[in-house]
Parts: sequence; structure tokens; C-alpha cells
Amino acid sequence: MEVECIDIGSKIITIAIMMHGEVIDTRLSPTQQKIFDNTRLFSLAGGFSEVGFGTNDVRMKNINFLNKIFQIDLSQTTNRIMQDFTERIRPTYARYIDAFFDDLSTENICKVFSTITIDKALGNAITSSFDKMMNCILPDIIGIYVISVHEKVDANQMRLIYPLERNVSNLDLIKRADFIRFASIFGKDGESILSKMSALSSEWPPVPVSSLDNWKVTFTQRLGFFQKVYGDISHIRLSYLVDIIQQIVGRDKCKLNLFDYSCSVLVPMINNREGKLFARDMKEDDIERGADQTWGGGRHKKRSTRKRRKQ
Repeated sequence: MEVECIDIGSKIITIAIMMHGEVIDTRLSPTQQKIFDNTRLFSLAGGFSEVGFGTNDVRMKNINFLNKIFQIDLSQTTNRIMQDFTERIRPTYARYIDAFFDDLSTENICKVFSTITIDKALGNAITSSFDKMMNCILPDIIGIYVISVHEKVDANQMRLIYPLERNVSNLDLIKRADFIRFASIFGKDGESILSKMSALSSEWPPVPVSSLDNWKVTFTQRLGFFQKVYGDISHIRLSYLVDIIQQIVGRDKCKLNLFDYSCSVLVPMINNREGKLFARDMKEDDIERGADQTWGGGRHKKRSTRKRRKQ
């Protein structure tokens, strides 16, 4: 029997998030949850935890490996590729953690979530004590990198439409020029979108802290002759990032794979009120064939206190 071709013409965007991060919401409303429809996320942390994504060399190897496995025409779903990637990286990352820390559980690390139940702030500034330690080692590889853009051409084939050249630098969506270039792939005016985004720009961290609920994005800025001049993005809400990418690509066609290497520690305002972890054993699905909308998984034990080994 012929396999039904579902979502032909959809665009599958694969992104690597190499940023500092904090969890800012664990109680998403139905409207907020809907933003993450057709979005799958690989989390290096896997739970409410800091991560160590290493020196520039280690970070670049991760990006280059993602480039290698995604920057080709695909004859299998990206869900399978993400699962294979997770199985490969989990033991390597567990050994890395064990080499640095005496008392850190690796139970939740390296998980793929098909239903995203939390929201995060992503930024290029220091957000945790571990970030401060790691930032001493060449903090240049910080950004939100476009790995690939595929178009689904039939039930089992995804054709690479970006990048088509070999060995090109990954677009970094926090940089104005790269953001504009990404928007142009889909025939959109990146300057106009950035202008609307900058109108929503507010300081990070939000003051008062209650304004965090409405915070979306922070741009670097300087004073011009008559008005503020906005530069690159310094901090952005994860759900807002997803929303903007969907706007650019087309909400009815956009499918997202996010590889999140950022920390997932709880900000203090919710750290005291939340006892549950967001790590879940999610039901495996396939965003190229339509995301499963059920909520799955159970509670996991609280992570252990970590102590860095003395060298």
C-alpha cells in the first residue's frame, strides 16, 4: 500500500543553541505550549541542571558534527537522526561530567523532548557559577547557529536547501547580518522583523523581577544622534525565538529541531516554588509526519548537589 505523503513542502529547520541559559517558566499556558507545536528539542542538561559544554574546540566539534550529519539530503526522518545522535553523545558527555564533578547524577542528561514544557532565557552573558568558570576558557563560540534547512519532497525524502555550499560558516541568529540573511532564504525582510523585535526590547535581567513574565528579548544598544541604535540580540526567550522562526519560515510549514547546549537551572524566583523536574520520558514521534500532542512522562528524583573536583 502506498505510504501517505504528509506535510509535503514543509521546511525542517535545525538549530544549535550554544548560549548561557536559565529556566524562567515551568507552567506554560495552553497558548504558550502551542508555540512549541512541531518543535523537537535535544537537551544536553536533560533536567534542571547546569551543563559544561566545554572549550571553543569542543563546541566547534559539536557544531561541525551536526553540520556533517544534517547538511546533506536525508532519506530518514530527523527524529531518527536526533535519537542516534543522543545515543552517541550521552556516554561521552557522562564521562566528561564524571571527570569534573564528584557528586552529579547523569540520570537525566542528553534527552530528546517532543513536547516542550518549560521556557528559558538564552543569553551571551554569565548566568551561573559554572558558566563563570567555563567562560574563563575562550567564550567566543556563543550563538544560535543555523545548522540546516530541509524541504520535505515526499514521504521519505528531505532535500537540503540551505546551505548548498560546502564549508560555509553557520549563520548566527543573534547577529543582525546573519538574522537578515536567514530571513532572506524564505523571502522575508529581516530588517523589518528586527525593527519590530527591537521595539519589544527591554533590559536583562528584568527589573522588577515580576516583569519577567512579559520579557521577550534584549538587544545591545547605543545612543545615536536622535534615538537609540539597536545592535545584536544579547538575550532572547526560547518561546519567542521559536515564534520568530515560525513567522519567518511560515507557521503552517515550519518544523524545528533544536539542539540545546545551554544550562537549564531555575531562576531564583521559581527555584523556591517548583519541586518537579522538566525531564520527561517523552513519547517518540516524528515532526516531519506531525507532532504528537500528548503529554507524557513521570517525575524524576531531584538532581544531586554537584561539587567540582580539585585538580
